[in-house]
Amino acid sequence: MKRLWLSLSAAVLLFLAVAAAFAQQPAPSPRFCAAQLPFGMPAPAADVLCRAGYALDYDPVARIPIWDAHVLTPAHALGCAPRSNAFAADVSLPADERAKPSDYLRSGYDIGHMSPDADFSWSEDLERQSFILSNMAPQLPGLNRQTWKYLEDDIRAWAWGGGTHGRTLWIITGPIYQAHRDGAYPRLGENGPVVPDAFWKIVVDVRTGEYLVFLMPQREGLGANVAQFLIALSAVGDRSLQIPLPKGAKQDESLWPVPAGFAAAKKAACRQ
Repeated sequence: MKRLWLSLSAAVLLFLAVAAAFAQQPAPSPRFCAAQLPFGMPAPAADVLCRAGYALDYDPVARIPIWDAHVLTPAHALGCAPRSNAFAADVSLPADERAKPSDYLRSGYDIGHMSPDADFSWSEDLERQSFILSNMAPQLPGLNRQTWKYLEDDIRAWAWGGGTHGRTLWIITGPIYQAHRDGAYPRLGENGPVVPDAFWKIVVDVRTGEYLVFLMPQREGLGANVAQFLIALSAVGDRSLQIPLPKGAKQDESLWPVPAGFAAAKKAACRQ
């Protein structure tokens, strides 16, 4: 009887934990898509999940996004919400299609944001939602915490623009991965997320139509010079990937100037 009671207690605790996860995660909804996809839906678009802060097309086999997009405005570039580290499986997905935090445990890879949490630090709720694992892919620590982060920092500085020349930016990000010689994809564990070979990011100025395209290999020690990773749009993904852009869009071949004083402005804003 005691063993039965313990089993029932464990089942109840599991049910409560799952119920709590569902309660804490707002369900994705198509009503959020238009705000995060101002130029239309990228293609392919098979399993699109739109939340209040970002939209993505989820690959249920690879367990990472195919593409992941959001909009960053000048007003939202200086958020002050602390980092929550609220990593959680996406409970809107079937259990056998979700990546889990445990997949990354002792793997040697970070749980890497595609739409970064700091872009949502103006809202505690959206910042927490950015840690849902459908918004993540495996990244080596020396990439995620260094060169990739430097690019994300530059993007927020571009959006801020020195306080008077800010840009509203549409940012879309995705992985590139290839099968090994045996036809299998590199994964974390037997059924965990696929490990990408590289990551791309496109940054579009919504007003002017100017845009930059970056491609970074899955390597550490790439340095602080993100300009070396500028590439042509045609080099992103494969021919099936179609990125919608504004009419008259023009790709810039050199890095936009990074306005000075962003870190100080953020610090000052968060003291108020």
